[in-house]
Amino acid sequence: MICYRFGVLVNIKAVLLTLLQKKKLDKLGVLYFLSSKKRNYDIKNLATHLDKRLSVIKYIEDINKSCIVELTPYGVYGRFAIPNKITVNIQRPLNEIVKTILHELVHLELEGKIKSFSFFQREKIVDKKVKKILKGVKSIESK
Repeated sequence: MICYRFGVLVNIKAVLLTLLQKKKLDKLGVLYFLSSKKRNYDIKNLATHLDKRLSVIKYIEDINKSCIVELTPYGVYGRFAIPNKITVNIQRPLNEIVKTILHELVHLELEGKIKSFSFFQREKIVDKKVKKILKGVKSIESK
C-alpha cells in the first residue's frame, strides 16, 4: 500500500537534503530542482492518477508492506530511505514519476544486497530490474 505525503515540510526537507548533498550530486551528474516552475500543484489529483497507473504493475501489488511516497517539486528525481520512504520530484510527466516511484521501490527491496556497490553499479542493477518489471506491463502511459 502506498501512502502519499506532501506539503511545506516535505518541500523544505527535499530542498535541505539537496543542498546538503549538492557537491556530491554535482560530481555524479545527478539532476535536481531547487526552484519550482509552478506555484500550485493539484497533489490529490496527482496521487489518484499515480495510483491508477501504478495499479497495473504486478510488482507493486505484490509488495507486502506499506510505503510512504513524498511528493515535492524540489530535489532530485527520486530518493529512498530505508525501510519504506520514497521522495519523488513531480516536475516531470506522470509516466516518468510512476517509473521513478517503481525505481525507488526496487532500491528499497535490493538495498541490503547492493549497498556496498558504487552508485552507478547500484543504478544499473535497479534499472535492469525495473526494465524487467515493466516488460510485462501493457502501459503506464495512460490509465
